[in-house]
Formats: sequence, C-alpha cells, structure tokens
Amino acid sequence: MAKAAFGPRLNAFGSWQEDSHAVGWTGANNWVAGAELQFDLFEGGAKRAALAREEAMQERAAAGYAGYQDAVRLDVRTAYYQFDAAQKQVQVARNAIAQADESLRINQNRYEGGLSTVTDLLRVEESAHRAKADYWEAVYRMNSSYAGVELATGTLTLDSPAVAQ
Repeated sequence: MAKAAFGPRLNAFGSWQEDSHAVGWTGANNWVAGAELQFDLFEGGAKRAALAREEAMQERAAAGYAGYQDAVRLDVRTAYYQFDAAQKQVQVARNAIAQADESLRINQNRYEGGLSTVTDLLRVEESAHRAKADYWEAVYRMNSSYAGVELATGTLTLDSPAVAQ
C-alpha cells in the first residue's frame, strides 16, 4: 500500500437527477459522469518516509520469524542431545551395576574366606546399591528427556510413551 501511494489515482464519479413540477408530469432528466486522474508532482517526502517505515516493519517481522525458527531448531537440537546423553548414561549405569555386582561377589568370597572385614563387605554392598539407584535415576532422566524431545517437536500427547510409562 505504501508503494501504491506513489502511483497515479483514478477516480470515477456520476450523478443522475429527474425534475418533475407536478405529479404525473415527467420533467427533464439530468445526468453527469466523469473520471479524474490525480498524480502528485511533489509529495514532500512523507510518502517516502511511510514507504521506508513499512519496509522496516516488514524486515523486522521477517527477522522475528527467522528468530522464532532458530529458537525452535535450538530447542529441538538441545532436547535431542539431552536424550542422547541420557541414553548413554543408562548404558554406563548398566555397566556400573555389572561391575558393582561382580565386586560384591568377589568381596563376599573374600569375607567368607576370612580375607576381608565386615566393614569392607558393607562398603561394597552400599556401592552396589548406589549403582542400582544411579541406574534408575538415569532411566528417569532418559524418559523425561524423551518427553522433552516430543515436547520440542510438538508430538507430545497423552498417549505418548513418555507420558504413559
């Protein structure tokens, strides 16, 4: 619209009139029609300022849209990397459980053979329990980060596996 203000304007008009002095007597009909072409020889810069303002607003809207797109991409990428890291933490926690169980088995054999104290055995048992607790914490983080991925991509629903589990 701001660009259209620079062009010429074409206006059309018309009028019709019927004169009657008495009822039943038809008088004369008068009509007029015309067209008018307007264009500005000097606009004084106001139209150029309005055009510049509209172009700046259009650029601002495009930049805002691009910013929102970048923010969504960043949210999706961040959620995916958090989910990927959580999956790897679950695998590490599984390996830690296997190592803690093996260490507990070895220390139980040593305790039964009289080669270690009950304190050593209790310390290793506590370590095995801690490894299992860390595993379940990693599973929780993995499930919640999966929900974060679905939220960022816009696919999170009440029937999603992240919600239903």
